[in-house]
Amino acid sequence: MASIITHVAIPLSLWLGFRSSLNENPILSRLLIVACIASILPDLDVISFKLGIPYSSEYGHRGFTHSITFSIFIGLLALLFSKYLKSSKFIIFSLVSLATASHAVLDAMTNGGLGVAFFWPRLCENP
Repeated sequence: MASIITHVAIPLSLWLGFRSSLNENPILSRLLIVACIASILPDLDVISFKLGIPYSSEYGHRGFTHSITFSIFIGLLALLFSKYLKSSKFIIFSLVSLATASHAVLDAMTNGGLGVAFFWPRLCENP
């Protein structure tokens, strides 16, 4: 079951993987914290329930915040803090984007709900 604990497991695993294969870990603890937050960030869309947005809407729960587009946006947003995160821009973007995208992948593995909007926005409508 996808939860705060399981979502955070992905960036932690990536951090451990880099740590064991390199003499110096390019992922510092502050970047790890950002990636862990990014991995649970898509669930902020539960605010949509309070705003009266239907669950089935692309702006509802498991909608656009669970998309690849959103993951890339969060990765790019993290680049604004590259001096503070003290890692290469490639590592910051990759880790934060993957951490955010992993949330949707884990949610897609559950049997509850209507699925996730991986490919939001849809480029074409079905006829």
